[in-house]
Amino acid sequence: MISSLGKIVYSTAKKSQPTAIESAFKHEFIRHTEKAAQNLDQDMVKRQEIFSSVLSPLVKGLENVTEMIQRLKGKNGISEKMVRKINGIFNEPNKADQIFDKFLVGKGAAELIDDGFGARIKINSKTFTNKKGETVDTIDEIFGRILKGQKKGKLQIKEIESYHGKGFSGYINEDLKNTLALNDTKVFSKTKDAGYTRVNMILEIDGKRIELQIGGSDLLGNKEHIFHNIRENKKIDFSKYTDQEKETANKLIQSYKKILTNTEGKKVFESYLNDCWKYDKECFDKGVAMNLDGMPKVQDAFKNFLNGNPQLKKAYRKYITNIKQNIPTNRIVKIKEGDKIIQYNLENLNHSKNKMNPILDIRVFANLPA
Repeated sequence: MISSLGKIVYSTAKKSQPTAIESAFKHEFIRHTEKAAQNLDQDMVKRQEIFSSVLSPLVKGLENVTEMIQRLKGKNGISEKMVRKINGIFNEPNKADQIFDKFLVGKGAAELIDDGFGARIKINSKTFTNKKGETVDTIDEIFGRILKGQKKGKLQIKEIESYHGKGFSGYINEDLKNTLALNDTKVFSKTKDAGYTRVNMILEIDGKRIELQIGGSDLLGNKEHIFHNIRENKKIDFSKYTDQEKETANKLIQSYKKILTNTEGKKVFESYLNDCWKYDKECFDKGVAMNLDGMPKVQDAFKNFLNGNPQLKKAYRKYITNIKQNIPTNRIVKIKEGDKIIQYNLENLNHSKNKMNPILDIRVFANLPA
């Protein structure tokens, strides 16, 4: 009897790599996928116990932590990630032995999927007042508890990634980075074009790898994820959507897919999302509640994008002026910058094309299910 997970993974992988799947490990693949599914179910029970005994105490008594939740990846998400790992065998042959050993000999999905089970800490302000009346940085306090747990052997930090957008900082400051470095833990920082701002880390607890995510409001984190899934060609789960929400989401998806075919349009929308994340982080730093009314408007995205790119704005204005004065022009505009002449290609950049569809405003997609 093949598990539902096994069927999903095998059928998807077979479509991706029919010859290799058929000739290399068809029967073994099915048999071990069944084993992987069983191991994964058992593994999830153990990880839930860890959540209660080790992770939940990390935020005990922190009044400004609005929620500490478990996040369990569904079977479709697990199967898709397994397929990506398997397809990696054929794209990167040097990793084949490593993945085959884990999947066909080891514990299968339980070892391949780092983020099958995770936890998310949501914080509503940068600081809180402790029992002594002292103002304490919330992120510092949480990491202090994590490091204590590591020293006592309760957990081990495997990796920390600090993501943030352009023009603003992430949740881990330089002092905390230095503290973590003194404890043999390096923080990998990365600027995201679309502004995604979170701390993602992998912890190992009792031999189990668990993803822990820390950040402020989940309004953007949950809802903007739909764009991430589209970019990664992942399936969108509409099971929680009403018919009307599904209709709105499909319009949103179609509009976003069109943007992805337009290089400058994509930059404009990413700049808009970055501004939204920036506002979210500013609210966190100030300790005020984030609200949709204060969020940037997608209708202003094109103007804001040009304001953030002064030379491009100068080129665009020159192009528009030429059109208004009936001066023959093409989409290549030359602008003098110091001693150099820089060419700007405005092929896909004009006000009508880049005025974002109102369906893409955060006020629309914020109301969709996570």
